[in-house]
Amino acid sequence: MTTPNPTKLFLLLILLLFNYRAIGQTTVGQQYGFSIDIPVQWQSYHLKEGDEILYLFMSFDGQVNMEIRLFPLEANAHIFDLVSTFEKDELPTGFECAILKDYANANNVNGKMGIYYGYINGKAESISVFYYINKNKGYILSTTVPVDRQQEKENVILSILDSFKFLNP
Repeated sequence: MTTPNPTKLFLLLILLLFNYRAIGQTTVGQQYGFSIDIPVQWQSYHLKEGDEILYLFMSFDGQVNMEIRLFPLEANAHIFDLVSTFEKDELPTGFECAILKDYANANNVNGKMGIYYGYINGKAESISVFYYINKNKGYILSTTVPVDRQQEKENVILSILDSFKFLNP
């Protein structure tokens, strides 16, 4: 029996990983100055209303909802303007902020992260929100997950959020 060539094995491994990434994810947002990788099995919707861009995603099992909201900001806008906008206009009634802290993802995109807990239709839910500003645009990325599934879904959510980057920082 011959020993496999390590170089061929390495190239085969790289090819398999590349194919998995190409088949397993789809990248969205390039036309709006950002990119993020979403699993291809997820349902996705893209809406544009005036100057506001909205992407909606739902995991194949319906347990994770993700939203990306992009909108223009005044030149002197601050990250806390995004936080107050989300908490006032988007956060369901009764949700409480458990954490609000500085955050940088794997692509070194800096912003704030908020984690909120509450109930939707009597079911405990967690909403994780990531706030970013780039070139007078506000980006709010939020995920909603049942609290009892949060740990199970954490890796896929973090891998998606870690793929987020600005194309022209």
